[in-house]
Amino acid sequence: MSEAAPSIVWFRRDLRVVDHEPLTSAAARGAVVCVYFVDASRWTPASAQGRQLSTPRVGGHRTRFLLESLRALRERLRELGGDLVVRTGPPAAGLAALCHEVGARAIYFHQDVGVEEADDERAAREVAAARGVEIHGSWDRTLLDPADLPFAVADTAGRASRSATEV
Repeated sequence: MSEAAPSIVWFRRDLRVVDHEPLTSAAARGAVVCVYFVDASRWTPASAQGRQLSTPRVGGHRTRFLLESLRALRERLRELGGDLVVRTGPPAAGLAALCHEVGARAIYFHQDVGVEEADDERAAREVAAARGVEIHGSWDRTLLDPADLPFAVADTAGRASRSATEV
C-alpha cells in the first residue's frame, strides 16, 4: 500500500473526538476514514427474538440518543476536516469492504467487553490479517490496561491487598 493510504478509525461505543486514543493514533499517521456500523442484529426489535428476550435490546430512547450522538460526532469531525461514514451490517464485513474501497493500511478501534463485542473484534482481526492491514485495539474501560497488570485478571479475586501493592 502507498504511503498515502489512510487508516480507518472504527467508532464503537465512545463517540467522542476529545481524548479518543484510536483517533489520535490514526491521525498521527496521516489520513483517516472514520466509520460506525449499525448492525441490525443488535438494533432491531427482531434482534430480541434471536436472543430469546421478551423485549427489544435497544429501545426508542437509546436509538434516538445514538442517532443524535452520531450526528454530533459527524459535525465535530467535519469541523476538524474529516467526516463519518455510517454503514449498516456486521462490522467485519463492513470493515473488509471499506478497507478495499479506501486502500486502508490500518484499523484503529477501542476494545470492548462483552461476548458479541469480542466476536466483532476477532472477526475484525481476521479481516485485517487476510488483507495485510495493521489493526490496533486500545483499552479504555479501566484505569489500567489488563495487559499491563503483573498478574492475570482472573487471579484478582482474593488478592485485593496484594494486587494493590503489585500495581
